[in-house]
Amino acid sequence: MKHLLLSLSCLSFITVSFGQYCVSGGPSQTADSNVESVSLVGASGSISYTGCPGVTGVEEVLGQSVTLTAGNSYTAWVQFGTCNGNYFGYGEAWIDFNGNQTFDQSESIGTWQGTPPVAISQFNFTVPAGATNGTFRMRVMQREGGGAPPLDPCAAFTWGSVVDFTVVIQGGSGSAYCNAGPSQTADSNVESVTITGLNSTSINYTGCPGQAGLEVYTAETVDLGIGNLHTVNILFGTCNGIYGGAGEAWIDYNQNSTFEPGESIGQWQGTPQSLESFTFQVPAGATQGPTRMRVIQQEGGTPPPLNPCATFTWGSATDFMINIVPGFDCSSYPGDYEAVAIDVSTFPYVDSRSTDHFCYTDQNPAYLSPDVFYSVKPSGSTNTMIVSLCGSSFDTFLSVYDPQGNPLAFNDDSQNCGLQSELQVNIVGYDSVYVVVEGYGTAMGNYTLTINEALGLNDLESNPFVLFPNPSSSSFQINGLENEVISILDAKGSVIKTLTYIKDQVIEVNDLENGIYFVNIDTEFKKHILKLIVNK
Repeated sequence: MKHLLLSLSCLSFITVSFGQYCVSGGPSQTADSNVESVSLVGASGSISYTGCPGVTGVEEVLGQSVTLTAGNSYTAWVQFGTCNGNYFGYGEAWIDFNGNQTFDQSESIGTWQGTPPVAISQFNFTVPAGATNGTFRMRVMQREGGGAPPLDPCAAFTWGSVVDFTVVIQGGSGSAYCNAGPSQTADSNVESVTITGLNSTSINYTGCPGQAGLEVYTAETVDLGIGNLHTVNILFGTCNGIYGGAGEAWIDYNQNSTFEPGESIGQWQGTPQSLESFTFQVPAGATQGPTRMRVIQQEGGTPPPLNPCATFTWGSATDFMINIVPGFDCSSYPGDYEAVAIDVSTFPYVDSRSTDHFCYTDQNPAYLSPDVFYSVKPSGSTNTMIVSLCGSSFDTFLSVYDPQGNPLAFNDDSQNCGLQSELQVNIVGYDSVYVVVEGYGTAMGNYTLTINEALGLNDLESNPFVLFPNPSSSSFQINGLENEVISILDAKGSVIKTLTYIKDQVIEVNDLENGIYFVNIDTEFKKHILKLIVNK
């Protein structure tokens, strides 16, 4: 049994460097001229800033954030004023619309000159349709004396102020990221990318047919939590011929529009098809807000690390939209590992959930898929336990272990339900056992787990009674049964009906809702329990 191997306290965070905006300028004195207030209301969020007392250098008020939509018009209200004496000066404001960490002259949204006190300046501006999506800055500068606008946004001077705010651009068509990708659409290609994040968000991408150049996939955006472990599944494949190559994925954690070596989340080299699972932790220093993940497959490429800006002949390059948000504590998420296994003490037991959840990681050594742990405490009279995943949505694998981690039973494909798993295990002498649900290989998805006690030692294959058809859409029969009392129970163990079954009798299920039921058969010698799936 593999216990929890990853501890958040033991993981090394990726070191990233933050924005490249010039921050060495600004005033050296705090007296006199100063931006007294700035206000701006966006598509969401707002800036509401009060300036005095003065601050030397560049004051970074990045906690105040406003979201602006490309093509829309807004108004910024700026009070160029003073914290003491009144002296003539100049002012200007910029927004880094193209996301290049530079306040270009074309990005100025308004200028001012005068001697405080003066009326509040009203800067009306429209976000360019070609603005770059992402998290950038607005800078407001007031400079006492000096030359007339346009001002130098990086200038150092004696009196005045420089204040930076956070601006999030959405809906733009521009890009500050380097282009990359293939010139041909045939052969090697990333066939699929899937990742599940916070707030019920996910990306489910299908790559073929191939696309030349860089594909920016914005149909879906996933929320990734700071400090959380996440897993992205990438199928490095082909849309035609099979040729060897290499692949890599990056996330721009510091949002500087550059995929740096320290931001790589996984590498691959081989021959298609190859499904790779890259598990990574969003670093504590990641910048909150929208950013990009880039995935490249390069046919015949040199071994990783790859160049995220490379152009080549065959393969693919795709950018995905990522939203960095405050993290979710997965350290004690129910079922993620043994110590937080889900308790089972009443029978029949039924639980429905999904292994495709960012908090479920690979703790069981059988396969690389995420798994869910259950701690089962049977009653003292129980000899045999029947565990089933029949009806689940993916190719499952089922294991049962004793408290010391020794395997008691396992099953991949059941003769009763195909790719889903079902098993019986003798649990005589055990006060508790672990049941582990996972997928074959890297498979994951929705499942329904049922656990039931059987008083006899009969196994599933040698059970003298067979319930058919199962699943049932309208009715069922029990082969091998004649003149015995049976009870039909719902998933909670409540008796729905009791009757005496006569040989070859057909029992209607039209009055039952879709779901899982149990048929108890009391014979002279022992008690048998059959599972019934109603699916109309």
